[in-house]
Amino acid sequence: MKGTAVDGTIDKLFKGHMLNYIECVNVVYKSTRKEEFLDLQLDVKDCKDVYASFDNYTEVEPLDGDNMYEAEGHGKQAARKGVLFQDFPPVLQLHLRRFDYDFQCDTMVKINDRYEFPLELDLGRDGGKYLVAGADRSKPCKYLLHSVLVHSGGVHGGHYYAFIRPDCGVKSVTPGGEADAGQWFKFDDERVTREEESEAVDQQFGGDGSPPVTAPTHQPFLSKLAKFSNAYMLVYVREADIASVLCPVTKQDIAQHLHERVKRAAEEKARIKREREEAHLYSLVRFSRVDDMIAQVGRPNSILFDLLDSSKVTPRRVLKATTLVEYREELAKEWGVPADQMRFWTWARRVNKSCRPAKLLEGEEEALTLAGIDDKRNDQNTQALHLFVETPQQGSNALHQRMPSVLLLFFKLYDPIKQEMRLVGHLFCSVKAKLQDYKAAMCAMAGVRADEELHTYEEVKFEPELMLEQMNMHQVLGTGELEDGDIVVFETASSVQQARAARQPHSTAHQYMQYRLQRLPVQFRPLDRPNDDKAAVEVEMERCSTYEELCEAIAREVGAPDGAHIRLTRHNERLGVPHSMPERHENSPTVGEMLGKVSTEQLAMADFGLLRMYYEVLEMPLSELEKMKTLNVDLHNAGGKHLSTHTVHLAPNATARAAVEAVCRAAAREASAPPPRLMRVTFSSTIDKIWEDSEDLGMLYRSDGLRVGEMAPDDLGKAHMIRAYHVEEHSLQGTTAASNFGDPILVGVDEGETLASVKARIRERLGVKEEGFAKWTFHAVTGHTTSRLLTDADTVADKIPPTKDTGYYAPPNYLGMEHANTGPRRPTGVHSRPSTGYTERAIKIAG
Repeated sequence: MKGTAVDGTIDKLFKGHMLNYIECVNVVYKSTRKEEFLDLQLDVKDCKDVYASFDNYTEVEPLDGDNMYEAEGHGKQAARKGVLFQDFPPVLQLHLRRFDYDFQCDTMVKINDRYEFPLELDLGRDGGKYLVAGADRSKPCKYLLHSVLVHSGGVHGGHYYAFIRPDCGVKSVTPGGEADAGQWFKFDDERVTREEESEAVDQQFGGDGSPPVTAPTHQPFLSKLAKFSNAYMLVYVREADIASVLCPVTKQDIAQHLHERVKRAAEEKARIKREREEAHLYSLVRFSRVDDMIAQVGRPNSILFDLLDSSKVTPRRVLKATTLVEYREELAKEWGVPADQMRFWTWARRVNKSCRPAKLLEGEEEALTLAGIDDKRNDQNTQALHLFVETPQQGSNALHQRMPSVLLLFFKLYDPIKQEMRLVGHLFCSVKAKLQDYKAAMCAMAGVRADEELHTYEEVKFEPELMLEQMNMHQVLGTGELEDGDIVVFETASSVQQARAARQPHSTAHQYMQYRLQRLPVQFRPLDRPNDDKAAVEVEMERCSTYEELCEAIAREVGAPDGAHIRLTRHNERLGVPHSMPERHENSPTVGEMLGKVSTEQLAMADFGLLRMYYEVLEMPLSELEKMKTLNVDLHNAGGKHLSTHTVHLAPNATARAAVEAVCRAAAREASAPPPRLMRVTFSSTIDKIWEDSEDLGMLYRSDGLRVGEMAPDDLGKAHMIRAYHVEEHSLQGTTAASNFGDPILVGVDEGETLASVKARIRERLGVKEEGFAKWTFHAVTGHTTSRLLTDADTVADKIPPTKDTGYYAPPNYLGMEHANTGPRRPTGVHSRPSTGYTERAIKIAG
């Protein structure tokens, strides 16, 4: 906000300065660097309160031994490293580090430990131990707690709210007068409430909600549960700056657009509240006309069957006490139709699930209130009352005179040339007449010649199957069990002949409607590029189409040899990604079975992309591929570096050697001497299985973490092959623990070979610089937990006896290479992380 009255306000209120220093112990040399901060991140773990965190923040770190400081002009020197504050800002923001990384679980965790913070914070305590020697101490570093931001929940989700004390407990700046002095308020979304100080402060310390035990107690044991709601950020205001920071806000201080925004929000809130309070006085009513039906039937992304999708008609909020006669006047003004030229019909849902205008409201029924009409309707499946409003037909200024024994019929025209169906209008037909008597009117509505021969059908129902009965143009209508709201579908004989001559797929209305009922428009995407919109292929099939027919259609679209080389995978609607397993050809499912249940309404409005699947173009026919073992295998070099990932297809009884050769061929790499080995690497960076070349692969899955590891030339002819894992030691809750990371390797060792010899070969293989490698330590790990530090003179084969692969629950012996982790924590490759690993997901906090 440069150039405005508030330019620089952020820095003035929140900016402080700290001094990072490194001071040599034995020579006169000191390096300093000044830094700015707007907030401070304080440790919660192993700290009982804010003061303990500041002690930890300013703690001096010795730099000695291997970690000596390179002082300019003095070489390596023992030194002390630390941080002190030059000044604190008027408003001090403290971010409490409630979230930390758990090395043992390899995941982020929330620290709910008890952590206290005072109402008054004195950062000048103990002679100003947090401040540099030359700091300005003209203003005392005493702060008053202003607000507490709380996080409720865990590491993967939660809710934020805040407690605020607007005056920091100082009466002279209390906005609401002395009665509100020191009052805490809770801000939780749109809800603001008064709260006690204990709720705002003490209850947000965390822990189990009880104060720490300082003396023996004779109370019976009560199990305590950790509180998952605790302070996450604290805001303190310097006591000396209270008057300037918390100065009164006048109306003139607030921008005009904010006044208007608040006013609009208040008006909207009042409107919603008023509507909620008066909801019992109103009804939701939908009024539809033939124009609404014409706009929907047969149109893109709309319906084909029946007459109207009522959900697309906007409901009106009408007083229940309003009569139909009264509301007709409002509709007349809106639509420009005379009020006396409107008739109202109620809709009825029939037994066959179709929904049609069924009953004309006339006489005394027109004097009923809308609430009265709503109570009498037979379709209670929809929330809003729905009325069909009959108005004069196009070209007429008056309604058709309603006579006894007259039916309201709707007419749809099917055009087989354009492959489309549309509603063309409605007529009142006498039950004593024949459909032939209304042919001229039907042709006029449809815009076809009056001398055209017509084929006519009655649309009876469409669920669970289509019923479209042929009608005789010369049959008396009263003998056909017709009733108000029925639909007549017709087509011209000439258009049917033209469609057949042009080899159109659906030359009659019955064929077209059957197709629309059964069609499944599907978008297919390459399995290896599921998000590539440009590579999507659009195919339209029927529910009963077979797997083979669908594959042939896709093969034509993508240029595959034939459908036998296509493999399909379903779409996981819940996750929005392809299923983990492809569709098996041997199951021979139909398209409908593969895609599951899709409603008629969805199909009527379906466009490409509503239904989705994925395809692969195979190198061999799918029927042959399904008889083979398909595996995903990573290729790594002798140093454990990931080179590539390959999908290989092997015979059911294939050996490990066949898998190795297949991966080498796919990677265009020549088999090394000694030959590569097939192994299985776990998610915890260990090798739980090594196959012998002639060993059968057994039962394996594509996601089993298989790896082909190349061997180093110096491994040739070695007596034993041992595992070597990267290990990192860390501190966890006061104890020391170790965890594996990175990519494990295999190392050949001879009888009597010392660790010094093995180390030299490992360093060369991994490409580690000698200076850094000298800091590595090596351990012999046997069984689950037994670990022994090795010396260069130790014989490796004696300290790490060879073991057979015993599976996950009895891990084999290995050589542990302990050093700092500076690379990927997990093994690399396609199997490095499970698809559902929480450690890779962003943390989502619900508001």
